[in-house]
Amino acid sequence: MRISWGEDYAVIFMSELTDNYNKKLVPLSAVSKKYQISLPFLKQLAMMLKKNNLIKSKEGITGGYQLAKDPKEITLLQVISALNNSMKLTACCGGIGAHKKNCPKEAFCKTKSTWKRINQEILDKLNSVKLSDL
Repeated sequence: MRISWGEDYAVIFMSELTDNYNKKLVPLSAVSKKYQISLPFLKQLAMMLKKNNLIKSKEGITGGYQLAKDPKEITLLQVISALNNSMKLTACCGGIGAHKKNCPKEAFCKTKSTWKRINQEILDKLNSVKLSDL
């Protein structure tokens, strides 16, 4: 499992929204400039986060983005899963969401249970870290 640039940038974006929670709307252009993230790419990330009900937006000159709920209620797993619903170390780990493909060697593989356990521990850790912890 590798955290992609997009997933990393989504967490950075969400941490900016956390810093401004209940204070002000955050324009994407400000985040783009501060972290040197491509504005079109950041727009794509924001669209996925919004689709997963993690953020809200307001259009217009005074518009911007804000968290859809308290940062104590949003986990890193939720943020990363909004972009990647197939988080798994190996094929036998199963992943999350719609990408649950099995490995053809699963029936006789001796390492399957170890990989599944490690994968689950990573997912559990990501689920235990809240945006408010960043």
